[in-house]
Amino acid sequence: PQEQTREIDEDITKRIAGQDKAESLFLREDVQNARDAMLLERKAAEYLKRYYEDYADDEGVVLEKMTPLFPSGLSSEEVTQLLERINILDQVTSQRLAKAGRPRVEIAKEIEEEYKSSRIAIRSYIPSGSNEWIVSIEDPCGMPLNVIAGPLLVLDETTKIGVLSSEGILGMGFYTNLADCDTLRITTGIGNGRFHQLIITKDESTGKFIVSSFKESKGDYKGTRIERVKKFAKTGPSDLEAIFMEYSIHRYVGALQDIEVTHNGRKINEKLIEVDSVDTPYGQITLYFSDSRYQRITRNLLYVEYPKSEEYFALVPQQYLEILRGRG
Repeated sequence: PQEQTREIDEDITKRIAGQDKAESLFLREDVQNARDAMLLERKAAEYLKRYYEDYADDEGVVLEKMTPLFPSGLSSEEVTQLLERINILDQVTSQRLAKAGRPRVEIAKEIEEEYKSSRIAIRSYIPSGSNEWIVSIEDPCGMPLNVIAGPLLVLDETTKIGVLSSEGILGMGFYTNLADCDTLRITTGIGNGRFHQLIITKDESTGKFIVSSFKESKGDYKGTRIERVKKFAKTGPSDLEAIFMEYSIHRYVGALQDIEVTHNGRKINEKLIEVDSVDTPYGQITLYFSDSRYQRITRNLLYVEYPKSEEYFALVPQQYLEILRGRG
């Protein structure tokens, strides 16, 4: 009947708006954090290698010798964040040294090469025989205990004081991970022989999220894996939700160029050809040709924004307006 069709259409429209928000928040939060952390640790790995090239006999990083290697112009907070990650990688160096007995500079070079080929891995799957749909995001950068007990577990704290690069150590808007999910599982370790596993669930009686499990285990796991778990009825999962997750992954992540991203093992980074850039009061606007079907108005190649078309076109150089209009 026509009335029933109208009600179904309205319901689907509401679900589309809600799902797009929930999935995009989850992806944008965790992929941005993973990307920032990886770029920071890439720098840390580079400086660690340079340090042991200069001080091959040292049995660990001496901060007074490390800081002169940094470029001028870094803020005190940027230096602090960089030194924290260098210290973590130096612990990894010590772990490998104890097992293999190789020179520290050799291990430091090995770590630097590993970060050049590291990636963000996104998985979306249903375990066999389960009624749980799991979407996970994993990167090679772990969190130390002080971060887990601080910004990560302050669930209602959606901001974290720090430079942009510090966002990757989580805590920046972490509450968005809980949008429209039943359980959140976090596994994280810095490669020092121990790692932590947390489970955050919703208390049905109060409606508040609680840390239902927090344990420390032995192992050399290094990285952070966040698993968003949503239960579905025994009749089967919602295809609509899976479609929106796929859509959000490509829409919000596909334009990244400096970090490889995979979805269920398949690389999803697009090929972008930069045409030109223009500085505006709102920051730099860059025009790309892309092999994607998605509109690409990005901030730092990650956030996709949809301003009103007349506002957007006012910022684009005149010579490119016809190109954009011609491409829809």
